[in-house]
Amino acid sequence: MASPDLDVGLQWWAQQVRECPACGGPGVRLVVEVTDQDTASALQNGLACLGDCCIDGLAPDRECRRCGHRF
Repeated sequence: MASPDLDVGLQWWAQQVRECPACGGPGVRLVVEVTDQDTASALQNGLACLGDCCIDGLAPDRECRRCGHRF
């Protein structure tokens, strides 16, 4: 059974999932900084992916868990 802290993280991150435009898989939010336990839990449970820097403000904000497409 999930801990109460994880449940809060799941509720918050569940709203961030969008369908991948490339394959229809579950796209999750990219994060560049882990500043709280909810974010850490989301990363550990595949509800978010660690992102990296991009040039000229063209950074994607989602990554597909199925195919890896960033959008």
